[in-house]
Amino acid sequence: MKRMNGIKKIFALVLAMLYIIPMFVVSNGASESNSSLGSDFHTENAYILYSSSDARVLAGENTDKKLPPASLTKMMVMLIAAEAINGGAVKLTDEVRVSDAAAARDGSVIWLTVGERLSLSELLKSITISSANDSAYAVSEYLSEKSGNAATETAFVEQMNARAVSLGMTSTHYTNCVGYDDPDHYSTAKDTAVLLSELLKHKKIYGEWWLTRLDYVREGTDKKAELLNTNKLLKYKGLIGGKTGTTDGAGYCLAAGAERDGLTLVSVVLGATDDTTRTSRSKQILDYGFANYSFKEVSFSELPKTVKVKGGIKVEVSAQIVDPPKCVSKNGSGAIKVSYEIPSHINAPITKGDTIGKATGKLGDTVVFTADITAKETVEKYTFARAFGYIIDSVF
Repeated sequence: MKRMNGIKKIFALVLAMLYIIPMFVVSNGASESNSSLGSDFHTENAYILYSSSDARVLAGENTDKKLPPASLTKMMVMLIAAEAINGGAVKLTDEVRVSDAAAARDGSVIWLTVGERLSLSELLKSITISSANDSAYAVSEYLSEKSGNAATETAFVEQMNARAVSLGMTSTHYTNCVGYDDPDHYSTAKDTAVLLSELLKHKKIYGEWWLTRLDYVREGTDKKAELLNTNKLLKYKGLIGGKTGTTDGAGYCLAAGAERDGLTLVSVVLGATDDTTRTSRSKQILDYGFANYSFKEVSFSELPKTVKVKGGIKVEVSAQIVDPPKCVSKNGSGAIKVSYEIPSHINAPITKGDTIGKATGKLGDTVVFTADITAKETVEKYTFARAFGYIIDSVF
């Protein structure tokens, strides 16, 4: 009987081992991005590592999950404002009158009062540094009016959604300009990364404010307001800028962009449990990106120098790639193979800059870029008069 009990114990131990071993095998089957960032790296909702240099997702989790973005919403307000400034529609020195609705905002505010006038610069500064809700509302009304629409948040939100569509932010929808929780107000980690990548192009306007920890508006008056930046990554090496956001529904969110050696990376964390977590995870994402990714040299040595022309005053046209794409890839991932799609001939007339083909770069089976092949010069259509003139020009 004792021997039988011993056999039963051994049998039970073997069964237990068979059950436990697969558990370890499954745990090793995590995606490359998650395991590279650490086996314990998981966000409550979503995160992304995004290359702004070539518009590619490098790593992430739930990157397309629709989530409340909190004050990351204000990056769209900032983008539309920057584009209006650069387009000449408004100026930073413009005075903006505060409406009843703007003054009534709550949460993070600089205590705007009805009828008060502040420069657009001061309002944008308070949005960038301290995420002022009342300032965002005042700016949205002003920009809407300057674009020929009603001076209302509702009208401006239509502009926000339209700009989101034009940026390819297909999983984003705004219902307000501040970031208040609303079931129909959402975005994704990927869309947020796209938005910040576009906004980073305007560091001439926002660059200094992005990196400012503490500042003030209305200095020298009894309405002086403190602006405190809640982004704890301000001293991160290469940081360009970013935005924090926090609401009950969204949790703690942070989008940050940094640049080193010409490589611009964006991290987005949505729905972290606290400020410390969103900061540490954002740092870990960016650290991983800069440690493991870099620009990859792309060779176009096999690009045909010319393409045959049919019906033109010249029998061929020179081919070129005007803006060779920047390609970011993982270190040690091998060479990028480039293929070309070019027709056997092109019918004249051809204008300099016309697209005459396409180049595609692949890293393994993954397409990492496409680029237009264009005509280097103009080739006019063959006519007797033009051909005669071309001969005369060539001889004399």
